[in-house]
Amino acid sequence: ILSYIELFGRARVSKLVFVDQAPLQNRAEGWEIGSKGCYDEASLHKLQAALVADLEECAVGTVKGCTSLALPDELKKARHSSETPARRLSPARSPALSEEGRPRLQVLIAETLKCDGRRLGELMRDHTQLDWRPLLPTLRGLPVLNCVGGQSGVFPVEGCLEIGRLAPECKSVVFKQAAAPLATRRRRACAEAGAASRPCAPRAAASCPAPQFPRPAKACPISTG
Repeated sequence: ILSYIELFGRARVSKLVFVDQAPLQNRAEGWEIGSKGCYDEASLHKLQAALVADLEECAVGTVKGCTSLALPDELKKARHSSETPARRLSPARSPALSEEGRPRLQVLIAETLKCDGRRLGELMRDHTQLDWRPLLPTLRGLPVLNCVGGQSGVFPVEGCLEIGRLAPECKSVVFKQAAAPLATRRRRACAEAGAASRPCAPRAAASCPAPQFPRPAKACPISTG
């Protein structure tokens, strides 16, 4: 979303919704609340190697780290085997999953397996270093809803709430029992949050005039520490 605004401006944008996203994934000076799993050179290399070596295992790990459902021990301890992702999520292997949730998790894994692991790794290198914090204060006049997963395995709550602090007209809502892809299960809740008459008040936002031309996002060097 922010990349679109950076490239093309705000003329065609009337409002914004963020779902469990910190404005900077990497760690930087004075910033330790980005990604929980991929935040510096070492963690990036580890992820890139895993994506190439066993994409299926990474797909199952994505489900484990991102879903808002509590996963059973069988799935948490799953390792590479002859079982297909669908088999790992079958009622026999994952009895704790609801009938509603199981197909959605299977879709998430199947969609991940359509990708090329090496290219996914390059995409991670590109976007994890982009720092959108300087752009957020320029969104004055643009309504923003910031939905945060209180049980996210991807970002700490504090990192996601930074969007609400920096965007001038932002309402942040924390879904205490949801994780990163909370929109897949909480569409109605997100809609209700957006229409709520008593929104969660964001912290004081920085004031900065909007630039006349889109400016490039500042790339934050990958920390090696």
